[in-house]
Amino acid sequence: RPGFYPLLTLDPGVAAEVIDTGINMGPAIASRFLQTAINANCAPARLTVDGKVGRATIAAYSACQRSIGAVTFCTRVLGSLDAQQEQRYRRIVQNQPSQAVFLKGWIAHRIGNVDRASCQ
Repeated sequence: RPGFYPLLTLDPGVAAEVIDTGINMGPAIASRFLQTAINANCAPARLTVDGKVGRATIAAYSACQRSIGAVTFCTRVLGSLDAQQEQRYRRIVQNQPSQAVFLKGWIAHRIGNVDRASCQ
């Protein structure tokens, strides 16, 4: 339903990260992270960051793969997704210090949890 399905054939590693983030933080946040990562890592991309993965997001991802190279783009996007997710965890702790007990586990298990070797 959140529109992640086409990513499974385009880039299984990025799909795994987006789905994992969607389960952990909600699909709209994961979608915004993906759209932001595409915009940040592919100069011609100018997606509206609306939290909805649709045809434009998938088309932009595919075009960036062709332009930059699938492996390079995958690696960059995974790095960007991880960075955004870590930043959000740290913001949660900053705003709610009681959540600090979870930060180490979040970082250990959610950041870098998709092997970059999946970018093939």
